[in-house]
Amino acid sequence: MSKHFINDKIIKPIGHSIKKIIIEEILTCKYFFIMVDSTQDVSVMDQLAICVRYLVNDSIKERLLSLVVCHDSSGIALYNLLENMFMSMGISMKNIVACSFDGAANMKGTYNGLQSHLKNSNPNIIYTHCMAHVLNLVICDSTKTCLEAENLFGLVEQFAVFLSDSHKRIKNNLPLIILILFQKNMA
Repeated sequence: MSKHFINDKIIKPIGHSIKKIIIEEILTCKYFFIMVDSTQDVSVMDQLAICVRYLVNDSIKERLLSLVVCHDSSGIALYNLLENMFMSMGISMKNIVACSFDGAANMKGTYNGLQSHLKNSNPNIIYTHCMAHVLNLVICDSTKTCLEAENLFGLVEQFAVFLSDSHKRIKNNLPLIILILFQKNMA
């Protein structure tokens, strides 16, 4: 089977089925929360991850709804991208009750950020700074003043880089690799 067959006949239909179920659940519960973040992939294309959080049958669901290429990262462009995506799914932007993203001006900006455009659409939206980004800021700040934290995160980074270099290392020598890196860092 070719990669095109697998992609077109297996992966895409499964993805469409999952997306359809998520959309039905959002429409059932009506109100939902969005989390948005962007990053560049290996081809230096900006990818926007759109996650939703909602309540179904007393159970909180948190799902990746879409991953889209983002050509313009201004607040209004991001808002228009979200609006078009939700409109194509039959979901009203007015049902977004909260949003969470990083502290970049294009996202949280009070006047031209995505947050401000969402609040123009629904003034009752609650914005929360993403806790994962807050944790990252804390770690970055703590490593400036705490040598032990810097050593720990340096060790974790070295370990990840070393493992990613070879699949055979991961499969055959994991306990030995951990011991070597730990001893090297302690020296």
